[in-house]
Amino acid sequence: MPTYAIVAFDAMTGKSGQLSLAQQRLLGPAHEGIFTQEAPPSQSGPVTLRYIDRSGGVRWSHTLTGSNKQLQVTSVVPTPDDGSIFIASADGSVDLGDDKIEIAAGSLSSFVFALDATGATRWWFTVPDTGLGHIALRPDGQFVLSGSTHTSNASNRFLALAAPAGIVRVQPFDGTAVVNDLAVGVDGRAWVEINVVSDEDGPPPVLRIAGHTFTDAATYLFGIVL
Repeated sequence: MPTYAIVAFDAMTGKSGQLSLAQQRLLGPAHEGIFTQEAPPSQSGPVTLRYIDRSGGVRWSHTLTGSNKQLQVTSVVPTPDDGSIFIASADGSVDLGDDKIEIAAGSLSSFVFALDATGATRWWFTVPDTGLGHIALRPDGQFVLSGSTHTSNASNRFLALAAPAGIVRVQPFDGTAVVNDLAVGVDGRAWVEINVVSDEDGPPPVLRIAGHTFTDAATYLFGIVL
Protein backbone atom coordinates (compact mmCIF):
# COMPACT_ATOMS: atom_id res chain seq x y z
CA MET A 1 0.00 0.00 0.00
CA PRO A 2 1.60 3.30 -1.05
CA THR A 3 2.29 6.03 1.47
CA TYR A 4 1.86 9.74 0.75
CA ALA A 5 3.47 12.58 2.67
CA ILE A 6 1.62 15.78 3.56
CA VAL A 7 4.10 18.53 4.32
CA ALA A 8 3.37 21.99 5.79
CA PHE A 9 5.90 24.85 5.72
CA ASP A 10 6.04 27.90 7.96
CA ALA A 11 6.63 30.84 5.60
CA MET A 12 8.34 32.88 8.33
CA THR A 13 10.79 30.29 9.68
CA GLY A 14 11.01 27.76 6.85
CA LYS A 15 10.36 24.93 9.30
CA SER A 16 8.23 22.05 8.04
CA GLY A 17 6.00 19.38 9.52
CA GLN A 18 5.27 16.10 7.78
CA LEU A 19 2.47 13.56 8.07
CA SER A 20 2.70 10.23 6.22
CA LEU A 21 -0.55 8.37 5.52
CA ALA A 22 -1.44 5.38 3.36
CA GLN A 23 -3.92 5.70 0.46
CA GLN A 24 -4.52 9.34 1.35
CA ARG A 25 -6.07 11.98 -0.89
CA LEU A 26 -7.04 15.59 -0.39
CA LEU A 27 -10.72 16.44 -0.20
CA GLY A 28 -10.56 20.22 0.07
CA PRO A 29 -9.45 23.24 2.09
CA ALA A 30 -10.32 23.80 5.72
CA HIS A 31 -10.11 27.19 7.44
CA GLU A 32 -6.71 26.44 8.98
CA GLY A 33 -5.54 23.54 6.81
CA ILE A 34 -7.00 20.78 4.64
CA PHE A 35 -9.43 17.86 4.81
CA THR A 36 -8.14 14.45 3.73
CA GLN A 37 -9.65 11.04 3.14
CA GLU A 38 -7.89 7.74 3.78
CA ALA A 39 -9.54 4.75 2.13
CA PRO A 40 -8.55 1.47 0.46
CA PRO A 41 -8.51 1.57 -3.36
CA SER A 42 -11.26 -1.08 -3.57
CA GLN A 43 -13.72 1.05 -1.51
CA SER A 44 -14.33 -2.12 0.53
CA GLY A 45 -13.00 -0.87 3.86
CA PRO A 46 -13.51 1.99 6.31
CA VAL A 47 -12.99 5.62 5.32
CA THR A 48 -11.13 7.93 7.70
CA LEU A 49 -11.50 11.68 7.38
CA ARG A 50 -8.89 13.98 8.87
CA TYR A 51 -8.47 17.68 9.43
CA ILE A 52 -4.78 18.48 8.89
CA ASP A 53 -3.74 21.84 10.34
CA ARG A 54 -1.13 24.25 8.98
CA SER A 55 1.69 22.58 10.91
CA GLY A 56 0.93 19.19 9.34
CA GLY A 57 -0.64 17.76 12.50
CA VAL A 58 -3.99 16.01 12.80
CA ARG A 59 -6.58 18.24 14.47
CA TRP A 60 -9.21 15.47 14.38
CA SER A 61 -10.02 12.21 12.62
CA HIS A 62 -13.40 10.58 12.01
CA THR A 63 -13.91 7.05 10.63
CA LEU A 64 -16.93 5.82 8.65
CA THR A 65 -17.61 2.11 8.12
CA GLY A 66 -19.97 0.83 5.45
CA SER A 67 -21.90 -2.43 5.44
CA ASN A 68 -21.28 -2.86 1.69
CA LYS A 69 -18.48 -2.08 -0.78
CA GLN A 70 -19.30 1.34 -2.22
CA LEU A 71 -18.60 3.79 0.61
CA GLN A 72 -16.97 6.97 -0.67
CA VAL A 73 -16.70 10.59 0.47
CA THR A 74 -16.57 12.89 -2.55
CA SER A 75 -16.92 16.57 -1.55
CA VAL A 76 -16.59 18.89 1.45
CA VAL A 77 -17.17 22.54 2.31
CA PRO A 78 -15.98 24.23 5.53
CA THR A 79 -18.46 26.17 7.67
CA PRO A 80 -17.73 29.52 9.38
CA ASP A 81 -17.58 27.95 12.87
CA ASP A 82 -14.70 25.63 11.86
CA GLY A 83 -17.05 22.74 11.16
CA SER A 84 -17.56 20.99 7.82
CA ILE A 85 -20.25 19.50 5.58
CA PHE A 86 -19.47 16.41 3.51
CA ILE A 87 -21.11 14.62 0.58
CA ALA A 88 -20.76 10.83 0.46
CA SER A 89 -22.36 7.76 -1.09
CA ALA A 90 -22.89 4.15 -0.06
CA ASP A 91 -24.89 1.08 -1.09
CA GLY A 92 -25.75 0.06 2.47
CA SER A 93 -25.94 1.40 6.01
CA VAL A 94 -23.03 3.49 7.31
CA ASP A 95 -21.66 3.58 10.85
CA LEU A 96 -20.34 7.05 11.65
CA GLY A 97 -18.87 5.89 14.94
CA ASP A 98 -21.09 8.26 16.93
CA ASP A 99 -24.25 7.74 14.84
CA LYS A 100 -25.62 5.38 12.16
CA ILE A 101 -27.14 6.11 8.75
CA GLU A 102 -29.67 3.57 7.49
CA ILE A 103 -29.46 2.95 3.71
CA ALA A 104 -31.18 0.03 1.97
CA ALA A 105 -28.67 -2.67 1.02
CA GLY A 106 -27.83 -2.73 -2.69
CA SER A 107 -29.28 0.73 -3.33
CA LEU A 108 -26.52 3.26 -4.08
CA SER A 109 -27.59 6.49 -2.39
CA SER A 110 -26.00 9.75 -1.36
CA PHE A 111 -25.92 11.24 2.09
CA VAL A 112 -24.87 14.59 3.49
CA PHE A 113 -23.39 14.91 6.97
CA ALA A 114 -21.85 17.65 9.08
CA LEU A 115 -19.02 17.48 11.61
CA ASP A 116 -18.22 20.08 14.24
CA ALA A 117 -14.85 21.64 15.06
CA THR A 118 -13.81 18.50 16.99
CA GLY A 119 -14.84 16.03 14.27
CA ALA A 120 -18.04 14.88 15.99
CA THR A 121 -21.24 14.33 13.98
CA ARG A 122 -23.72 17.21 14.08
CA TRP A 123 -26.42 16.00 11.68
CA TRP A 124 -27.02 13.99 8.52
CA PHE A 125 -29.67 13.23 5.92
CA THR A 126 -29.93 10.79 3.01
CA VAL A 127 -30.90 11.37 -0.62
CA PRO A 128 -32.02 7.89 -1.79
CA ASP A 129 -31.12 6.55 -5.23
CA THR A 130 -29.35 9.78 -6.12
CA GLY A 131 -25.80 10.84 -6.93
CA LEU A 132 -24.57 14.15 -5.53
CA GLY A 133 -21.58 15.94 -7.01
CA HIS A 134 -20.88 19.50 -5.83
CA ILE A 135 -21.66 21.50 -2.71
CA ALA A 136 -21.42 25.24 -2.00
CA LEU A 137 -22.31 27.06 1.23
CA ARG A 138 -24.66 30.05 1.31
CA PRO A 139 -24.21 33.02 3.68
CA ASP A 140 -27.43 32.06 5.52
CA GLY A 141 -26.09 28.62 6.47
CA GLN A 142 -28.07 26.72 3.86
CA PHE A 143 -26.16 25.14 0.98
CA VAL A 144 -26.53 24.26 -2.69
CA LEU A 145 -26.02 20.77 -4.12
CA SER A 146 -25.75 19.41 -7.64
CA GLY A 147 -26.96 15.91 -8.33
CA SER A 148 -28.66 13.41 -10.60
CA THR A 149 -31.17 10.60 -10.44
CA HIS A 150 -31.09 7.71 -12.89
CA THR A 151 -33.87 5.57 -14.30
CA SER A 152 -33.92 2.94 -17.03
CA ASN A 153 -34.97 5.61 -19.55
CA ALA A 154 -33.22 8.83 -18.55
CA SER A 155 -30.78 10.65 -16.32
CA ASN A 156 -32.36 13.64 -14.59
CA ARG A 157 -30.09 16.31 -13.13
CA PHE A 158 -30.81 19.04 -10.64
CA LEU A 159 -29.59 21.81 -8.39
CA ALA A 160 -31.01 21.75 -4.89
CA LEU A 161 -31.19 24.14 -1.97
CA ALA A 162 -30.64 22.18 1.24
CA ALA A 163 -30.51 22.65 5.02
CA PRO A 164 -29.55 20.34 7.90
CA ALA A 165 -33.03 18.79 7.81
CA GLY A 166 -32.73 17.87 4.11
CA ILE A 167 -33.60 19.14 0.62
CA VAL A 168 -35.63 22.37 0.65
CA ARG A 169 -36.38 22.75 -3.08
CA VAL A 170 -35.04 21.62 -6.43
CA GLN A 171 -34.31 23.21 -9.81
CA PRO A 172 -34.27 20.37 -12.37
CA PHE A 173 -32.50 20.38 -15.73
CA ASP A 174 -31.87 17.73 -18.35
CA GLY A 175 -30.18 17.02 -21.66
CA THR A 176 -26.63 16.10 -22.62
CA ALA A 177 -25.30 18.28 -19.81
CA VAL A 178 -23.03 17.89 -16.79
CA VAL A 179 -22.13 20.26 -13.97
CA ASN A 180 -18.46 21.30 -14.06
CA ASP A 181 -18.43 23.55 -11.00
CA LEU A 182 -20.67 25.27 -8.46
CA ALA A 183 -20.27 28.38 -6.31
CA VAL A 184 -22.49 30.74 -4.30
CA GLY A 185 -22.29 34.54 -4.31
CA VAL A 186 -22.63 36.84 -1.31
CA ASP A 187 -26.29 37.37 -2.26
CA GLY A 188 -26.99 33.62 -2.03
CA ARG A 189 -27.30 33.20 -5.80
CA ALA A 190 -25.99 29.86 -7.09
CA TRP A 191 -23.49 30.12 -9.94
CA VAL A 192 -23.26 26.88 -11.89
CA GLU A 193 -21.00 26.00 -14.81
CA ILE A 194 -22.69 23.45 -17.07
CA ASN A 195 -21.01 21.72 -19.99
CA VAL A 196 -23.30 20.67 -22.87
CA VAL A 197 -21.57 17.86 -24.75
CA SER A 198 -21.86 16.44 -28.26
CA ASP A 199 -21.17 12.84 -29.24
CA GLU A 200 -21.34 11.67 -32.86
CA ASP A 201 -22.74 8.33 -31.69
CA GLY A 202 -25.17 9.84 -29.19
CA PRO A 203 -28.03 12.33 -29.06
CA PRO A 204 -27.52 15.93 -30.26
CA PRO A 205 -26.38 18.50 -27.68
CA VAL A 206 -29.18 20.04 -25.64
CA LEU A 207 -29.76 21.63 -22.26
CA ARG A 208 -33.20 22.38 -20.86
CA ILE A 209 -33.23 24.48 -17.69
CA ALA A 210 -35.69 26.95 -16.09
CA GLY A 211 -37.91 27.04 -19.17
CA HIS A 212 -35.03 27.66 -21.60
CA THR A 213 -33.44 25.35 -24.17
CA PHE A 214 -29.85 25.54 -25.44
CA THR A 215 -28.66 23.43 -28.37
CA ASP A 216 -25.00 24.43 -28.79
CA ALA A 217 -22.22 22.17 -27.53
CA ALA A 218 -20.61 24.70 -25.19
CA THR A 219 -19.94 25.65 -21.59
CA TYR A 220 -22.58 27.83 -19.94
CA LEU A 221 -22.52 29.83 -16.73
CA PHE A 222 -25.85 30.43 -15.00
CA GLY A 223 -26.73 32.53 -11.97
CA ILE A 224 -29.76 30.88 -10.36
CA VAL A 225 -31.86 31.96 -7.39
CA LEU A 226 -32.97 28.83 -5.54
